Amino acid sequence: MYNYFGKVPRAVLSSNICGFYDETEIADAKSLLFTTISKMNLQYDDVPRYKQRRAGDNKCKLDVDDIMVMMEYVDLKKIAMPDFVAKNIRQLPSVNPTDVHSEPEKNVAVHF
Repeated sequence: MYNYFGKVPRAVLSSNICGFYDETEIADAKSLLFTTISKMNLQYDDVPRYKQRRAGDNKCKLDVDDIMVMMEYVDLKKIAMPDFVAKNIRQLPSVNPTDVHSEPEKNVAVHF
């Protein structure tokens, strides 16, 4: 997700993630990200908080949005994060090259 962040429209990225992974995988990824950050004991008052989402039609989209908000926050604050990697490369969704912008979206943090 991080590789496409800011290069692919947010709605396309969110749709691809929700279409590829099931709600449990997304919720687990969100939990891992927020848990990792909470264990870092950051000295900021504005760290996005973890929101437990209820099952429903928008759960996937809302969980992905929460992940993106946290990624933007981490990038904005320049917080050094551990690397998160895929155990199985076949578990990575593909994004069509036509969906990727050559220039980052405005108002979106990009990490190189």
